[in-house]
Amino acid sequence: MWSSGHHNPWSKKTRAGNALKKPVKINIQISAFSKFTKLTLGMVVLLYMAGYQPVLAIPPIKKAVVLAEFSQQQDISSDSLSQPFQLPHPGYLTQRFSSWHPGVDIATGYGMPIHPVNNGKVVEVVYSYWGLGHYVVVEHEQEYKTTYGHMGRIFVKNNDLVLTSSTLGEVGMTGNTSGPHTHLEISQNGRSTDPLTLLPAVPNWPKTAGDAPQGKSQPFPISKTEIQRSKSGKVALSPTSSPKLPLVGMTQLGFNTKEASAVNPLPRLLLSQ
Repeated sequence: MWSSGHHNPWSKKTRAGNALKKPVKINIQISAFSKFTKLTLGMVVLLYMAGYQPVLAIPPIKKAVVLAEFSQQQDISSDSLSQPFQLPHPGYLTQRFSSWHPGVDIATGYGMPIHPVNNGKVVEVVYSYWGLGHYVVVEHEQEYKTTYGHMGRIFVKNNDLVLTSSTLGEVGMTGNTSGPHTHLEISQNGRSTDPLTLLPAVPNWPKTAGDAPQGKSQPFPISKTEIQRSKSGKVALSPTSSPKLPLVGMTQLGFNTKEASAVNPLPRLLLSQ
């Protein structure tokens, strides 16, 4: 019998054997996990380079619903609303509503203030660099909802009550976009509607400078609050040029930048006679 004071070589061997087995098992697991992680990251990089980018925080849109509404959209009218829809800002139509694009794209200057198309309540504010980028959802009467995508700075929060004179934020280039514009979606009872059936006419993007609107210039409405924010540096009221939309692009958008002033810092929009 071995006493507690004697050295047991078998116990040492057993302990040593157990001690050697555990690290080997752990190393194998770590090595396998490392290979799996590298393989996963490699697949993600390849998918990203191929153009398959994940869209975060954007609910999926059922194509069947869009197609069903597309055939009925001409029958939808905003006559029952207390006031008609207005444009979120002046600009040009660059992408129409379709079964795969449940909204319209309105191109304009970077930093242009975005107004809600009707009075309502902010029900969702999302900050994301995928898909629609930063966007705001406003709920209106008659179960209408509007979504404003690819925003830059956002000046509202959930549950804010907004008017057509309010500023939701600024036109930006967040998300999947190649230039400053607002992706505008309108839905009623959860079904997508072609915004062009409810909005005032939106001119198509001119193919050449000669196609730009010619006529009288009229100022785009601007509130005193926006002017105050402009003076305090909280909002850029004068749209700026960018590599994607140089100054000549602003002229083609129909803006007479020479008539901009401190009283009306927004360039005037040229309207056809």
